Amino acid sequence: MPVWHGLSERWREAHDLAVVGIVQEQHRERAALYAQWQGFDWPILWDPFNTTGADAVPNVYALDEAGIVRAIRPDPATFEDDFLRADFGAEHSTPPFASPAVQPLLAGALTCAEGSPEHAQWLALSRRTFAPDDHAVLDADVETLQAFADDHEDDASARFQLGVALRLRHDSPARKPGDFQAAVDAWRAALELRPGEYIWRRRIQQYGPTLDKPYPFYPWMDEALADLTARGITPPRLGARLTEAELAMPRRGAPPVAADHAEPSTAGIPIDTGWIEVEATVAADTTGRSGTARLHLTFRPTEGVAHWNNEAGPMTVWLVPPTGGSVDRTLVSLPVEGLAATTSEPRTIECEVAVPQDDEADAAPALTGFALIDMCSDTDGVCQLLRRDLHVVLTR
Repeated sequence: MPVWHGLSERWREAHDLAVVGIVQEQHRERAALYAQWQGFDWPILWDPFNTTGADAVPNVYALDEAGIVRAIRPDPATFEDDFLRADFGAEHSTPPFASPAVQPLLAGALTCAEGSPEHAQWLALSRRTFAPDDHAVLDADVETLQAFADDHEDDASARFQLGVALRLRHDSPARKPGDFQAAVDAWRAALELRPGEYIWRRRIQQYGPTLDKPYPFYPWMDEALADLTARGITPPRLGARLTEAELAMPRRGAPPVAADHAEPSTAGIPIDTGWIEVEATVAADTTGRSGTARLHLTFRPTEGVAHWNNEAGPMTVWLVPPTGGSVDRTLVSLPVEGLAATTSEPRTIECEVAVPQDDEADAAPALTGFALIDMCSDTDGVCQLLRRDLHVVLTR
């Protein structure tokens, strides 16, 4: 987009060309941040479900005044002669289509019989695209997309779109346990049906291991935020927190191996009995060749039961790789500097695991370990150090 933004400036100023962008980014606020930072002054449409069917990025389509596509991926060097100055002999008296009067709809909703499963699917996609903050019907939309994918097992796009909706719900106040893993699983199922889909593969790699990364996904974000702040511009509010995986550099060679650490003592520390909720998401290598996976472990105080006791210091997590595998870190300490004495925010750690490729093993490989966490009761204020054991089954 930056190339065409600069290239088209004089044509836009002369009103010879109107530019509209379409992005397939999962998080619309990140796309808005990039556009604001780069100074894009034309509309950008958000298409996380890839309803346009783009198989690569960037894509450039040149449409004449009648809405007829005259060129796909035109050559910037000859664009003016090939398109802007060309006479296609088109009739321009009637707009190519009329916009819906009330609720914006994706084009697919206008071509399906009302009341059909396909119509319900497109209505759900339309709401998630044009009214993503409408959480009142979010569960219903996810259920619609889930039912459609279940009834159309060979529809790869339906599985990808289900994954997008699940991840959107994971990032919303309506989050349900397991949404993130379900999203990754849906994207993987879609990719298995159509392995050549570039955008679908990138969506998994965004959260996956460094050995499967083509590039770092958001290396520009800190610079963009700092630059906008220095210019006195308020950036858009970023919803989902960036994961370590999204910032990580690609890695080549052998899987990472952790440095040696002594296992923390757990003598006399009571086992957690419900104060802590743990959610694990495994994003494996999309090719299956490296045998590595990225593990996202999120800890949340159980609502109404307990909260973090930050005055006692950082929480500690001890990780044990599966037999025959390895892990890039065994001891993780989450700092609490700058936090209030007690808080209830989710806390996530990530690690990369080399998964043993033994198809004859009786049981799936699993990462184990424990977390040592200081918690305080919401009912009587009693604080104590608790041990929460971990057991995460890993995708082969």
